[in-house]
Order: sequence, then structure tokens, then C-alpha cells
Amino acid sequence: MTDLIHLDDYIEEIKFKGLGPATVKRLKGKGLKKVEDLLYFFPLKYNELSNFKKIAYTKPEEKVSLKVKVRSKKFKRSFRKKIPMLEAIASDETGNIKLIWFNQPYLVPMIKSGGEIIVFGKTQWRNNDYCMVNPVVRFLEAKEFSEIKLEIEPVYSSIEKVSNAFLKKLISFLILNTYPLNFSFPDEVRERFSFPEKRECFKNIHFPQSIEEVRKIENFSSIYQQALIFEELFEFFLGVFTLTEKEDTIKKEPVFIDEELRKEIDSILPFKLTDEQKRVLNDIYKVFEKGNRLVRLVQGDVGSGKTIVSVLAALPFLKKGYQVALIAPTEILARQHYKTIEGILQKTGIPVFLLTGSTSKKEKQKIYSGLESGIIKFIVGTHALIQPEVKFNNLQFVIIDEQHRFGVEQRQILVEKGDHPHILSLTATPIPRTLAMTLYGHYDYDAIKSKPPGRKEVKTIIKKRENDFEVYKFVYKMAKINKIQSYFVYPLIDTSDALELTSATEKFEELSNTYFKDLKTAMIHGKMKPQEKEDVMKRFQQGEIDILFSTTVIEVGVDVPNANIMVIENAERFGLSQLHQLRGRIGRGEEQAYCFLIVDRLGENAYKRIKIMSKTSDGFLIAEQDLKIRGPGEFLGTRQSGLPDFKIADILRDARMVEEARNIAKQYVYQGKLTLNDSEKWKKKFGKALV
Repeated sequence: MTDLIHLDDYIEEIKFKGLGPATVKRLKGKGLKKVEDLLYFFPLKYNELSNFKKIAYTKPEEKVSLKVKVRSKKFKRSFRKKIPMLEAIASDETGNIKLIWFNQPYLVPMIKSGGEIIVFGKTQWRNNDYCMVNPVVRFLEAKEFSEIKLEIEPVYSSIEKVSNAFLKKLISFLILNTYPLNFSFPDEVRERFSFPEKRECFKNIHFPQSIEEVRKIENFSSIYQQALIFEELFEFFLGVFTLTEKEDTIKKEPVFIDEELRKEIDSILPFKLTDEQKRVLNDIYKVFEKGNRLVRLVQGDVGSGKTIVSVLAALPFLKKGYQVALIAPTEILARQHYKTIEGILQKTGIPVFLLTGSTSKKEKQKIYSGLESGIIKFIVGTHALIQPEVKFNNLQFVIIDEQHRFGVEQRQILVEKGDHPHILSLTATPIPRTLAMTLYGHYDYDAIKSKPPGRKEVKTIIKKRENDFEVYKFVYKMAKINKIQSYFVYPLIDTSDALELTSATEKFEELSNTYFKDLKTAMIHGKMKPQEKEDVMKRFQQGEIDILFSTTVIEVGVDVPNANIMVIENAERFGLSQLHQLRGRIGRGEEQAYCFLIVDRLGENAYKRIKIMSKTSDGFLIAEQDLKIRGPGEFLGTRQSGLPDFKIADILRDARMVEEARNIAKQYVYQGKLTLNDSEKWKKKFGKALV
């Protein structure tokens, strides 16, 4: 009798013929350390030794199985690369086909003239020959040859010196002998979605019983895959809500938004809120009135008015004498927020203070004292706000701008300076909804998708490197005649030998002495000291600089209404969402704005990607396309550490299931029906730092 096997068992503990120390080592080198890893080691593809056809009835580019007789064979080396190459002419009663195997010399003695074989592969025309290249081959006895009807063979990712046949047998053995093998969600959920048993899911994904099921698996529409995908997402969100429930469900003092406050809001704003701003703000107010704690992420495209919404959301707390803090990732952005908020709150008589790394020592001491005593009600700052010296008297509302630019611990330090304050996180980076829900799982989510009326679309024009002089002439003309300012953005500060890219320093020197020699130019980049950057930006905002050469340091936060031209060099080196962010720096006024994307050596796919920028200004649509093209990891960048490691789920492909799993997990946790048993195991499994 076989010993029962558990999902958490290490593979070296399994008694199975051929699973010795050497094989265990090779499997572990592929990341297959436990039984669970092997069960989720799904086939790369399937060889369909079915769909038998006669040669004459096949079509080019069709996957088929053929029962053929070998007429002749020839072993040689390819003309250019000298790769071992076996060619065979085979036939059935309807015609001939050439079979070609590269780099498989072991087949030479096995394939014999006059022998009958079964081959599976894709038919194609090659050098005027109708052929199959590297087909799967089966050698059968005469009786088997006539009787074979259907065989679907799983093909796994190759592991050195571990055969596909061995993996098939081992995984089949584990599916049959692993106990228990139950879903982590309740039976009522399984019944609701009509999911099969978990063991059946593994069995039918590894060893599908029909071509129809193979097609469903290839499209990720198989019910067996859907059940495992749902379970993985459910487990993830169950952990998210279990670990944050105590914080997120804390009851707060109800705050009611009366008519007097609404009238005051109307009186302090020099413009009317958009319908989207009103909707998002009213949804936030409803949370306050119920006495619930606000933990919300609001996305808004560049210029959508998120800052206004955040200030108006905080206003009821300011009126009650509580403290509000807004943290921004850069000093430039913090200063801009400070000026904007100061303008909004001017009529209320509530002063706003700014705390950054460059704040003088004397001013810092004054601010520390004011925050601790409670005299200062609204503070805007950078990372300086999370320093130990900063102590609040009654911090009840925290606004985190560009949330993803801060580490989890940094955000938590600020939040813990208050008594479970409300948290409103903002981002101008358009992150697709399901990605945002996964990254910020326990945050409620909302988005402001419309922009204030009256703004014209930025005209986006793609230019090849050889035509860049046309752009330079246009920029010069607009600066001289219309007094329009421009940004020039580069991927690098200095020239790199490793990367053949245009640098900000190189172009600044070149263009300042040629095309723009009688214009006022300057440069800004991340390596400059904060005060130097501030000085340059101040001069640019005051119109003392015509053209600002920059790296992506100006990606967020800079607001210069007269800067209506942006030239992005080596645009193909930027992600679509980053290009969109950069483009959002212009077109802030009523004048027509222009964005030029100068590109080098574009392949077809790269051109399609860049072309999206000239077709739409919808940041959310651009983000969806960017995510599809680059995948979540590259889309978020290497600095983003919050993305969980899923075995089978895909947050873009499985968007509908992400929402369903999240809602059901939240319901079970908050109603006390289900909770996470092992938080450390969960963190290890998903590699997730809660955000």
C-alpha cells in the first residue's frame, strides 16, 4: 500500500521508482521542491496523436497526425550552421511528405526505410517541399499501428536528464495519491460556480481526455483551470482581508456633511467640480457618515483634479479641529501641492504648512512644535514627515500622493503617527483596475476618468530620428513668435557606451549651441541637489527659461501652464504609461499643446506600441495596452515589490475572476465565516507585502 502524500511534502520524501537524489536535485533546480509544485507544473503544450488525416487531405500550417511508411532517409549537416539533420521521405496511399529532424541524431538508427511510424506536427511548405519539421514520432507494432485512435500527450518544460515520460508517470502518481486534495474555499462557493473536485482539475489539465478540452485549456477557458484560478485568487484575498480586517473595520466617529459645509465648499472653489469629482467625493462622505474608516485608492489621469477632491475630503476634519497630512514623493511635487492647497483653503482661514528636507532648521523646529501642540492643522511634506521628530496632536486624515512611490513601511510610519487615521491614496499613474485591486487589495478603489472642461487634446506626433530637425525648427518658431515654452525629455543624463541612447547632457550642449543658441535653455535631472532643482523649476515656471532639458524627473507634479510642447527623445525606450505621464505635463491651459515622440530603429511591434500614443489620450486605455504588451512586472518597474507570485492566475486575463474572488473573500472575512490559518505561510506563498 502506498503511503499517503501531502501537498507540503518535499519531493525527496516520496517513494517512487526513479526518483533518486540526482533526479530530486534536477527537479529542485527547476523550482519543484514540494508535491504542490509538481501538481502545478502544468504542460507547456500537448501532442495530439489523434486527428489522423491522409497526406493529400491536409492543409499547410495544420497540426495533424499521420500514419506513414518511411520510403528513404538521409543524415547530413545543415549548410550554414552544420547542425545534425535527418531527412526522411514518407508516404501513405494518398501522397508523400518530407520529414525533417534537427539536432536529433539518436533518431537515425530508429527510423528505418520500410518502417511504419506515426508522426505529429505542423505541415508546411519549405523550399518547395511539403514537410513537417521536428515532428513527434511514435514507433508501434503492426497491430498497435492499425488500432491506435486517440492519444493526447502532455509535454512539460524540459529538465536536463529528466524525461517527459518520467514526469508524466510521477505527476499521475501524485494526483492519485495526494490527500487531502480539497479547495480552500467553502463547498457552497464550489457549488455556486459548478466547479469540479480539485483532484479532477489536476487530472484533466495534465491529462485531458479530448481535443475539445485541449482547446479550452489553451484558451484558459477550461472549467478545471477556472476552479484553480479562482482558488488561488480567493486564497490571496482571504489573506489580504484577514491581515487588515482589524485596522480597516475600526469604527470611527461619524462625520456628517451638512448643508453649511457644502455651501462653504462652493464658495471657496473658483470653478465647478466635474460630475466625476462630485461622485467620488460623495462616496467618500458616505463612508464618514457611517462611522467607517476610509482606506481608499483614487486614481485619476493627469489633470483630473484628484488633489482638489482630497482636500475637500479632508475639509470636514479640518473644520472639527483635527489634523491632516499630505505626503508627496518629491520636493517639487510637495511644493506644488502646498501652493494649490494654500489657494483652496485661503478663504477658510486654515493655514497650510510645508515640511521638506530643505526646510530650514529654525522653521522645522517651529513646525514640529506646531504639529505636536495641534496648532498646525494641515501639513504638506515629503519623506521629512516620517522622521521621528514629527509628532502629531490629533492626526485624523492622511493623504498619500503617488502611493506607489513610497515603500510599505514608509507609509505605515506616517499612518501610525495618528490614531487609525483615514487614508486617501492618490495616483496619477493609470493602473488597470484589476492590477490596482491586486496591488492594493484591502483598499477600496475609485477612479476619476474625466478632465475639467475646456482642455484641448494634446496633439501627439511620431517622428523618426532623421527628421528630428523639423521638430527643432517648430520648437524654435513657437518660442520666438508665440513665447511657448518646451520640455525636452531624455532616458539618460549622460551618454552611455553600453546603450546607444541620446542623453540630456549631450543634447543640451548640442542644441543650445545650434538650433536654440539665441533662446534661454537649462537642464534638470535627478542627480542635482534639491535646491538646484527648485531654482531651475522656479525660473521655468516664471518664464525665464524657454526650453528645459530633462530626464524623467519631471514625470509627475510639475505644472507650468505656458509649457505646451514636449519633445521625448528615444521614445521607444519608455513604457506607454510613462510616456502618458510625461505628456500630461503639457496641455494644462487652453492653448493647443504638442507632444513629439522621436524614435530610433523601430520594429513592427515597437511601432504599434508607440502608435497607441498618437491615437488616444485615455490613460486607462493606454495602461491596459501597456500591461498587455509588457506584463505586470515590467509595467510596474523593478522597484515595485507588491505584486504577488501567482502560479496559475493572471490578473489581466482573469479580470472578472479577480473581482469575484476579492468580493467573496472580503464577505467571508468581514462576516467572521472564514479566516487565514497561517499568515507566515501565506506571505511566503504569495511574496506579498501588504500595501
